[in-house]
Amino acid sequence: KALVGEIPSDCGFLERDSFYYTDKESNTDRMQEEYRFRKYGGFDVEWIDKNTSLNMFSFPVECGIYSRNLAAEINPVRFAKDFADYLSVNGVQLYEQTELELITEKDEGGYYADTLDGYRIDTGAVCDCRGYELLKRYKELGKLYTCFSSVSAPVSAFPGWYNRCILKYDSPKPLFVSSTADERIVISGFDSRLARPDGAFIGLNTTFYQNYKYENLHLQAEDMFFGIDKLFFQFDCCGLFIKTRDGLPFVGE
Repeated sequence: KALVGEIPSDCGFLERDSFYYTDKESNTDRMQEEYRFRKYGGFDVEWIDKNTSLNMFSFPVECGIYSRNLAAEINPVRFAKDFADYLSVNGVQLYEQTELELITEKDEGGYYADTLDGYRIDTGAVCDCRGYELLKRYKELGKLYTCFSSVSAPVSAFPGWYNRCILKYDSPKPLFVSSTADERIVISGFDSRLARPDGAFIGLNTTFYQNYKYENLHLQAEDMFFGIDKLFFQFDCCGLFIKTRDGLPFVGE
């Protein structure tokens, strides 16, 4: 939030409440434990039971945790562009289409980074933030998954969606639902280790499998928000991410 204001960036940043929920009675104990951690950890949270949820959401809820001002929406592409522009006029040199072929550690400390077109960068440190490509260098980080997302056309209202809070459905393959500044719905999830955005696949037709995932996302959203008139989806996409063994990030050098 502070960075968006400092740049400034017209990226649609907006603070939101969030709702972490389940529709299965068997998950209630785990959800209650999570609620206690958040409540007595100092977060502004409220326990929502089945009856309370009827006045808030149009989809089935057994129980959940409603958190206030602990989430946000943002247009990440626009933010990245604005941030790059901000850095470039504040002394940071940016290079696009510059692929590093080899990174070697120097005996006296620091690194050499050699580019594919024959240049060498002499640097004190390297921050490696290539996303899923990190597995090429650090195979122990975790496993590669594909996440599928669908984006609706703009809608005129959001009945059955209290405060347009960011939603997370508790499941082995969780679903995430949010909205955008131009009144669209974004639903993501149904992670898979089978399909790859580059076309790699195990045993089945990639296009068929991806369309199957997208259709399931569309149906899920239509079931959740049956009160939204003329809900249809304009964009589908998928991307790769690393899932660590324990679900926690790696921190440190």
